[in-house]
Amino acid sequence: MDGLCASDVLFIKNFWLKIIRLFYKLIYLTLVGMYTHIDIRNFYAACEQYLNPEYKGKPIAVYNESSFGNRKIIAVSKEVKERYGLSRDSSVNHAERFGVKLIESRLKEYGDIALKLFNMCVEHVGNKHSVTHPHIDDIVMEVPDLKTAMGLSREVEKEYNKLGFDIAIGISFNKDYADLATKMGKKYGLTYFGKGFAMRFFHEHPVIEFPNIGPKRQEQLNKIGIFTIGDIADSHLNIIEAALGKNIGRKIYFSVKSIDLNDAQLEMLF
Repeated sequence: MDGLCASDVLFIKNFWLKIIRLFYKLIYLTLVGMYTHIDIRNFYAACEQYLNPEYKGKPIAVYNESSFGNRKIIAVSKEVKERYGLSRDSSVNHAERFGVKLIESRLKEYGDIALKLFNMCVEHVGNKHSVTHPHIDDIVMEVPDLKTAMGLSREVEKEYNKLGFDIAIGISFNKDYADLATKMGKKYGLTYFGKGFAMRFFHEHPVIEFPNIGPKRQEQLNKIGIFTIGDIADSHLNIIEAALGKNIGRKIYFSVKSIDLNDAQLEMLF
């Protein structure tokens, strides 16, 4: 460009890159749908009650047995929690003292049931690619809008309940905030978080409560003065990347700020 020095050319180039990135963000935020996160409560124990109707309404605990003969509880039914206050962290001996029925796990059968429940969601959504299975007891559905998300959630809940499965449901603009909404849903039923409300509500919550942040990442963030989810939102992308690494740092940073981007979209932005 005649009459322009190298610094001017660089300034213009960076300016237009920022405009393009902003445009892409606006397009993405306009097109993004709604996420419904379903958590199936006490899944392994619920599977046993589904497979054995005589166990319905009774306190049962499912355990794994190691090659050394050690037994560890991996799930308890809601009746065990309500009557005795026990959890999957309780010992087998403790459960036996309360007369809880102990059942050895059958992971293959549980996997078959999980697939059946997953396919039920696919039938409701009508698109297999819009339904994911993060864990055996979790299902995430992506739908166009809040009204559809609410309607599908109620339909799925009704069908699951008929089969004897209790579920918690969280709905949000973002997979991770939908996950957080599900945790609230375990107490209050179906829970919806809008963008602004979600960020305000969790602003002062510790970083470890956010999905994909465990004790190690919490420690890495705490070392640089990041203690709350709000601290991440108020920080700069480069700081979060330096603490957690480029890829996971970007994902968590944008997710906290209510922008859910996949790897390909992140590459286009940067």
